Amino acid sequence: MGKILLTIVLLLGGCVSEKPAPTMKLEFREVGDSLRVNYKIMVTKDGKSSYPVSNEVLMSGEYVSEASILKNESGTYGVSITLNSEGTKKFQELTKKLVGKKLAAIIEGDLIIAPKIMEEISGGRFIISGSFTKEEAEKIARGLAPQN
Repeated sequence: MGKILLTIVLLLGGCVSEKPAPTMKLEFREVGDSLRVNYKIMVTKDGKSSYPVSNEVLMSGEYVSEASILKNESGTYGVSITLNSEGTKKFQELTKKLVGKKLAAIIEGDLIIAPKIMEEISGGRFIISGSFTKEEAEKIARGLAPQN
């Protein structure tokens, strides 16, 4: 009887969350043209650029279904992100609204990259490049992917 009760408790415990959460925090925020209310200056992790970034999180990493590393032509590494269907729709709407503006990708509170959105991004796949080493890219990919 004790074994059956333990099994039921373990099964119920596993049902609390539908999908395991990632271990790293990913946020997308709008980059402004100038510093204004509810914006703060953020410096990219490499220290090369700074931008006025909104305090409002437009989208978070909860929609990431897969993250993996890839090697860029320059020999540095990036992280390829695939979103689930809900995230794909949300990211497409977000990038459609921000065409011509910059979108900040922030991981664990660090501004990684703030590219200008040239066109809406559909398909739910994109790359975050930040001149990562292989080890950094692997750590980020592991941290952003849902945990099994």
